[in-house]
Amino acid sequence: MDWLEEKIEKWSRGIEKYSNKETAERVMQGSGALREMDSSSRAHWFAESLRKLEAEINDMETRQEILTACSCTFTDEFGPDSLLPYRKIFEETGDVRMVLEAMQKDRSRFATSELKGNVIHEKRAPRDPEAYAKAGTAEERRLAACFCPLARAGQVPFPEPYCYCSAGWFKGIWEGIIGSPVRVEVTKSLLRGDETCEFEIHLPQEIPQ
Repeated sequence: MDWLEEKIEKWSRGIEKYSNKETAERVMQGSGALREMDSSSRAHWFAESLRKLEAEINDMETRQEILTACSCTFTDEFGPDSLLPYRKIFEETGDVRMVLEAMQKDRSRFATSELKGNVIHEKRAPRDPEAYAKAGTAEERRLAACFCPLARAGQVPFPEPYCYCSAGWFKGIWEGIIGSPVRVEVTKSLLRGDETCEFEIHLPQEIPQ
């Protein structure tokens, strides 16, 4: 299954899970032609499907859950065992700070992180740091910073809530490490006009600090 096929399947499955099959069919209308579209047309289709989702589902938290569920995952990108060293640290120490210290040794894979109480603050580094540093406009910064090929390809602005798809990336990482559910909040977004994407990962209260 390639990236596009997986994204379509996750998108449809998430809508059906949190709503119903009929809603999924309405939001996903036209998805069968995505393979034949160029990247800009695909981006336009996904942007429009997000707007359909907002019209179909009034509850913002439900829409966020759907978007989070369709995220790319760390283990798909770097391998099924890629989180095991960090899970081992947590299992042996129960110390999130020690996990973060180990993560910061691999800045090519992990964001800049800071733990405050039971919340991890993540600042995602630009996808292309050199282009980001040279960018002269907000649009150039967005294109250099954003990891999502759909959001980069769009000729029209993506709806801001789409960044909850990226929230799913961090949710997968931390749930894979601590073995418990976490809640992820988008605090800054390139799609909102911010210069970076930043996230808060809310750990369970029972995790020692």
